[in-house]
Amino acid sequence: MTVTKCDFCKKNIKDKAVTAGLGYKRFELCYTCGAPVLDFLKKNNLPDDPMDKLNSFIKKEKTNR
Repeated sequence: MTVTKCDFCKKNIKDKAVTAGLGYKRFELCYTCGAPVLDFLKKNNLPDDPMDKLNSFIKKEKTNR
Protein backbone atom coordinates (compact mmCIF):
# COMPACT_ATOMS: atom_id res chain seq x y z
CA MET A 1 0.00 0.00 0.00
CA THR A 2 1.36 3.40 -0.96
CA VAL A 3 1.14 6.10 1.68
CA THR A 4 1.71 9.67 0.58
CA LYS A 5 1.43 12.98 2.37
CA CYS A 6 -0.87 15.82 1.47
CA ASP A 7 1.18 18.68 0.03
CA PHE A 8 -1.03 21.20 1.83
CA CYS A 9 -1.76 19.89 5.33
CA LYS A 10 0.98 17.19 5.48
CA LYS A 11 -1.51 14.52 6.64
CA ASN A 12 -0.86 10.91 5.54
CA ILE A 13 -3.08 9.81 2.65
CA LYS A 14 -3.89 6.10 2.76
CA ASP A 15 -6.69 6.09 0.20
CA LYS A 16 -6.75 7.67 -3.23
CA ALA A 17 -5.27 11.15 -3.32
CA VAL A 18 -6.66 14.11 -5.26
CA THR A 19 -4.03 15.09 -7.82
CA ALA A 20 -4.21 18.72 -8.89
CA GLY A 21 -1.87 20.55 -11.19
CA LEU A 22 -1.15 21.97 -14.56
CA GLY A 23 1.75 20.86 -16.69
CA TYR A 24 4.66 19.43 -14.77
CA LYS A 25 3.73 20.91 -11.37
CA ARG A 26 1.35 18.53 -9.58
CA PHE A 27 0.12 18.36 -6.01
CA GLU A 28 -1.12 15.32 -4.08
CA LEU A 29 -3.95 16.39 -1.76
CA CYS A 30 -6.09 14.58 0.79
CA TYR A 31 -9.83 14.63 0.15
CA THR A 32 -10.40 17.45 2.67
CA CYS A 33 -7.89 19.76 0.98
CA GLY A 34 -8.79 18.60 -2.54
CA ALA A 35 -12.58 18.96 -2.17
CA PRO A 36 -12.60 22.66 -3.24
CA VAL A 37 -10.69 21.71 -6.41
CA LEU A 38 -13.21 18.97 -7.24
CA ASP A 39 -16.12 21.33 -6.51
CA PHE A 40 -14.64 23.93 -8.87
CA LEU A 41 -14.25 21.34 -11.65
CA LYS A 42 -17.84 20.12 -11.27
CA LYS A 43 -19.26 23.66 -11.03
CA ASN A 44 -17.55 24.68 -14.28
CA ASN A 45 -18.32 21.41 -16.12
CA LEU A 46 -14.64 20.52 -16.44
CA PRO A 47 -13.58 16.88 -16.35
CA ASP A 48 -11.95 15.55 -13.18
CA ASP A 49 -9.55 13.71 -15.45
CA PRO A 50 -8.30 15.44 -18.62
CA MET A 51 -8.20 12.05 -20.35
CA ASP A 52 -12.01 11.91 -20.09
CA LYS A 53 -12.30 14.84 -22.49
CA LEU A 54 -9.76 13.32 -24.87
CA ASN A 55 -11.45 9.91 -24.85
CA SER A 56 -14.88 11.41 -25.54
CA PHE A 57 -13.39 13.41 -28.44
CA ILE A 58 -11.84 10.26 -29.91
CA LYS A 59 -15.14 8.35 -29.64
CA LYS A 60 -16.99 11.24 -31.29
CA GLU A 61 -14.48 11.33 -34.19
CA LYS A 62 -14.75 7.57 -34.73
CA THR A 63 -18.55 7.74 -34.97
CA ASN A 64 -18.40 10.61 -37.49
CA ARG A 65 -16.37 8.54 -39.98
